[in-house]
Amino acid sequence: KVVGKVMDKGKHFLEDGTIHFQRGQPHPSLLHPKMFEEASKHFWASKVMPSQNLNDDINNNNNNNSNQNGYSTEDLQKIFTYLSYDDTLSKNFRCTLSKFINRHYNIIANHPQNSKLHNLPSYKNLTPENLFATAGASHSISMLCTAYTNPGDTILIEEPTYYHIAKIFVQDFKLNLVPIPVDHHGLQTSFLQNYLTNSNLNSNSNPSSKSNPIKALYTIPSFHNPTGVSLSHERRLHLIELSKQFNFKIWSDEVYQLLYFDPLFPPLPTFAQYDIYDSVITLGSFSKICAPGMRLGWIQSNSKQVAATLAKNGVIASGGGINPLTCGLAESLIELGYLDCQIENFRGIMKIKAKKLMDRFKFLFCETDKIFEVFGDSEKIILGGYFFWVKFGAEWLKKVGDVKQFIEYCFESKQIRLMWGYNCSVAKTKDMENSLRFCWAFVSEEEVERGLRELKNALLEWVEIQ
Repeated sequence: KVVGKVMDKGKHFLEDGTIHFQRGQPHPSLLHPKMFEEASKHFWASKVMPSQNLNDDINNNNNNNSNQNGYSTEDLQKIFTYLSYDDTLSKNFRCTLSKFINRHYNIIANHPQNSKLHNLPSYKNLTPENLFATAGASHSISMLCTAYTNPGDTILIEEPTYYHIAKIFVQDFKLNLVPIPVDHHGLQTSFLQNYLTNSNLNSNSNPSSKSNPIKALYTIPSFHNPTGVSLSHERRLHLIELSKQFNFKIWSDEVYQLLYFDPLFPPLPTFAQYDIYDSVITLGSFSKICAPGMRLGWIQSNSKQVAATLAKNGVIASGGGINPLTCGLAESLIELGYLDCQIENFRGIMKIKAKKLMDRFKFLFCETDKIFEVFGDSEKIILGGYFFWVKFGAEWLKKVGDVKQFIEYCFESKQIRLMWGYNCSVAKTKDMENSLRFCWAFVSEEEVERGLRELKNALLEWVEIQ
């Protein structure tokens, strides 16, 4: 049943029959209000609630503060700590979160396929001082831009990339973007090296001394959005060395790091584990592993200086921290084991949907008619994350013509929403115009089958009327 009225261009998107292959978030059926209710009860009961009845306190207040409303000094301290500008909730959350991250990242690091990787440093356990709470991954990027960039600075970025990120970099912070292509093994570090070496550098061969200095490279190394590919071990090592040589930071967006679907095939370790020069700042979020509505994420670095620098932000200094009550709720979700259960639930359900969507897509569009080509190794792509990326085959592209108009036709005629690859492009090349991103997170198994068949019908109809 539809809970609430979530609008999509004037329609209730769960009521109008639209199949959303473009929406990059978990389906509401995967979000469990009861879990949040129980975590909220735990949070208030174990940390905040004073000894007397709250309703009596409200009814009998009468704006009389002379006797502290009967609160003990201990009760008042709890109220001050959790319902004022105090940042204790954020500190407690970071302590609990650091243990949660260390436990999960050690599992990945110690897996046999990762523990024997050549030249991989040992995982360094985080402390709360290595973490900074944010309002999600996009807010993390905004915080980093505020702290470390100036208008006109340069950000290196994957091509294609997360489709909203350019708006933050360019519109909000007036930064220059240099796209670096992605292939089946992730960011092409050899291309990046050539760019850095052959750019208009000064006599010291240092891009960071130019009028538009390179401040950072933004990457999604595991289960990349939008392509689904993962950056290889060798390229991660190479990228770390390039960051040292050319003096830029790596902003590693790892919101899908824990969304691997098979314990036998985990992703490569967090990019932070590769960081031997304090070059890497990694981003995490509860949006992809728990619920987007939490609006809670984190920034982590092997260097404690990063969190200390971010804490000097004027907004943080004024408000005392980001989302303190949500931090408290998240802390209870972790302590009660609910977050682990939610992640396991996501893994199990999305594993099934990912395989079905990929298998049926390849059967209907790739194996016989060669309508689309799946980007990357499809068997590896469906091991985690949310997405895969496809391109029209050359012959079918001639028949389709304008891909954007075809996407609009799919919605108008079949109520199928598709993500146009051009929206994920920084360079805005013709190749990106001919691409689509598919997401399995927001569709049911039944919608996978029905949606792909309707998509093929729409394609055949579209070609017929051209």
